[in-house]
Amino acid sequence: MRDYCLNEWFNATCDRLSGHVILMTSARFGRMTSGRCISGDFNVGCVRDVLRQLDGACSGRTSCDVSVRSLVELHPCQKDFVSYLEASYNCVEGTVTTTTYCLHSNNESA
Repeated sequence: MRDYCLNEWFNATCDRLSGHVILMTSARFGRMTSGRCISGDFNVGCVRDVLRQLDGACSGRTSCDVSVRSLVELHPCQKDFVSYLEASYNCVEGTVTTTTYCLHSNNESA
């Protein structure tokens, strides 16, 4: 599991030539604990499972890029506080899906 701060992108890549695709294993958005993306322990512990969203954007593909900022509308915490994404994936043998799914924020300003 890795942290992705609000102004970052979640990037996943598997080797297309080896016949492997992405399988999302977990994705949580919120203020889980203080650390690299948030400082202090104020208003931590609020979290939303966003595996469905990242699964739709990434699983079955050889690569994907998801703006963490695009998850803001799913924000489970008090709106004044910055959240971050914790996500993990595996590369598994499989066939690439051709469905297009975009998960990008309309507000891409840093």
